[in-house]
Amino acid sequence: MNNPFSVVTPENITSDEIKNMFVESTDFKNLEKKGHTFIHGHRGCGKSMALQALRTKHYMKFRNINYINEVPFICMYIPIKRSVLATIELERLKNDVLEKYFAEHMLCLHFAINICKELIDLIEKESLDINEKEIELFTNRIKLLGFEINYSNKDNFIKELFNLFEMQWTKDNLIRRKISLIKNHEEIIEPEIFTSYHDFLLPLIKFLKKLDLNNKLDKDIYLLVDDADNLPTIFTETLNEWILYRDTDSFSFKISTQLKYKTYRTISNNRIEKPHDYSEIVFSYVVSSQKKRDYYKFIKDIVERRLKTINIESDAQTFLPEKESQVTEIEKIKENYREAWRKGEGRGNQESDDANRYSRPDYIKMLSSKKQKAHYSYSGFRQLVNISSGIVRHFLEPLSKMYEEQKVKNNGEAIIKIDDNIQNIIIRNESIDFFKEQFEHLEKEVDKNDIHEEKIKKLKNLITVLGENFHEILLSDLSERRVFSFTISDDSNVDKELKEILKLAVEYGFLYESKIGKKSSSGRTELYILARLLAPYFTLDPNGFSGYQSLTTEWLKEALLNSNLKLKKLVQDDNISLKNIQPTDRKSVV
Repeated sequence: MNNPFSVVTPENITSDEIKNMFVESTDFKNLEKKGHTFIHGHRGCGKSMALQALRTKHYMKFRNINYINEVPFICMYIPIKRSVLATIELERLKNDVLEKYFAEHMLCLHFAINICKELIDLIEKESLDINEKEIELFTNRIKLLGFEINYSNKDNFIKELFNLFEMQWTKDNLIRRKISLIKNHEEIIEPEIFTSYHDFLLPLIKFLKKLDLNNKLDKDIYLLVDDADNLPTIFTETLNEWILYRDTDSFSFKISTQLKYKTYRTISNNRIEKPHDYSEIVFSYVVSSQKKRDYYKFIKDIVERRLKTINIESDAQTFLPEKESQVTEIEKIKENYREAWRKGEGRGNQESDDANRYSRPDYIKMLSSKKQKAHYSYSGFRQLVNISSGIVRHFLEPLSKMYEEQKVKNNGEAIIKIDDNIQNIIIRNESIDFFKEQFEHLEKEVDKNDIHEEKIKKLKNLITVLGENFHEILLSDLSERRVFSFTISDDSNVDKELKEILKLAVEYGFLYESKIGKKSSSGRTELYILARLLAPYFTLDPNGFSGYQSLTTEWLKEALLNSNLKLKKLVQDDNISLKNIQPTDRKSVV
């Protein structure tokens, strides 16, 4: 029996897999709209999968469309890999006009090669007709740029274009290697073929729109630029320059990033701005109650759709049950709170308020007092959804491992659910691995992208201090114990170092960013949310979303230096704020 929860690399996914497994998020329809769009989100949140679903050959299968003339738009996939557009050699051209020209030329070619590759895929499924006059006009144009093309058969014209662009790419890569060896760059780079957006890429797209695939391709064209944060700065500035032209009548960019887009500056030192130049979609499900409700439904649909592929008719909650004895004990605690409220001894406005807020923290506290905190079970569909922190991959990868473990345990018998013990063991291991592996990955990036060993140590201290103190708050008698978030009370005092480390924490998925209204004044401030995948690692309750603490820059900077930093004391005070609690003596580990 195949594992329905295996994580498929989006770039290698098939149309059938898209049809069977892809679930539309609430943001997907916004992607279908015309206009330049940035799609931001952490790795594994579903950005690339959404772009793949838009890709014409997949979209037709997904929407049950048989003929290309029936699709509302044509989507071309443009993957961005670090190795393809490396700039080591180009840096030798620094402060040289050649650098800008050569970078734009290389980016144009990369786009053109992938556009032709996509079109060849479509031609295999549809009959293609190309007007001889249009071919003549286009070939004359690119001949002016230095391309030599003598097509023999109009039916093979797109393939000949692809081969021509590939050949030029090979030649240019040889030039790139020579740049590092030869001092006089003008001897190497002869502007025989220097393509640009206006002279080459835009005319290419306009030419393609005149092709006939059973019907004219004169539709909106979307270029799906995946992982654009892999673009070096000069290529990023070039792409931004193209966005600035706002040629959305010809085509639209749909650009995905992992929250590390290098710059919004252009080659001409302008800046692209939303909403004038582009719109923005953030693939995050942890920042609002509506988003969270959408996310529960989204994951529920994914689980149940994937179960159907192996002929299992089950709802997600039944398939992923919470530990029964734990549910029973928590329900008893809830009933005690309901009873207290009915006697007029409650804190909340409704009977269920205290029960929902305090029952799990009380249960975890009880286990902790018995030195059994590891006995808390992180099982159950809703709990696993919360732990994933809006990252689909953080839900599917552990679920895939759970399924494999259950297969072994069932020894060939049909799987109707995942045992709560298997769920708990796997998700605890995932939490530990996430913490360790992310820092191991960071350590490999030392001296790259301005990441230094000292900075990594300070980040590790910060996350450790936050997690351990949030655990202490959970075990306290404070009015809000389920704390996963913090604001900075004196955010105007945040220095460069703290800002950089917080940014690094967001980039690597330890923290998520949102906005919240300031308590003491008008305006909004940053809310930093600890990844709930770390809940099992620090023994936190992943089911609460509202609690946050206000921290000072002094306390946070202390946390960078001391992984053992503790709150001085926790007292019974409904108005308590961590900004009023001073750090203990410093124990530097850096």
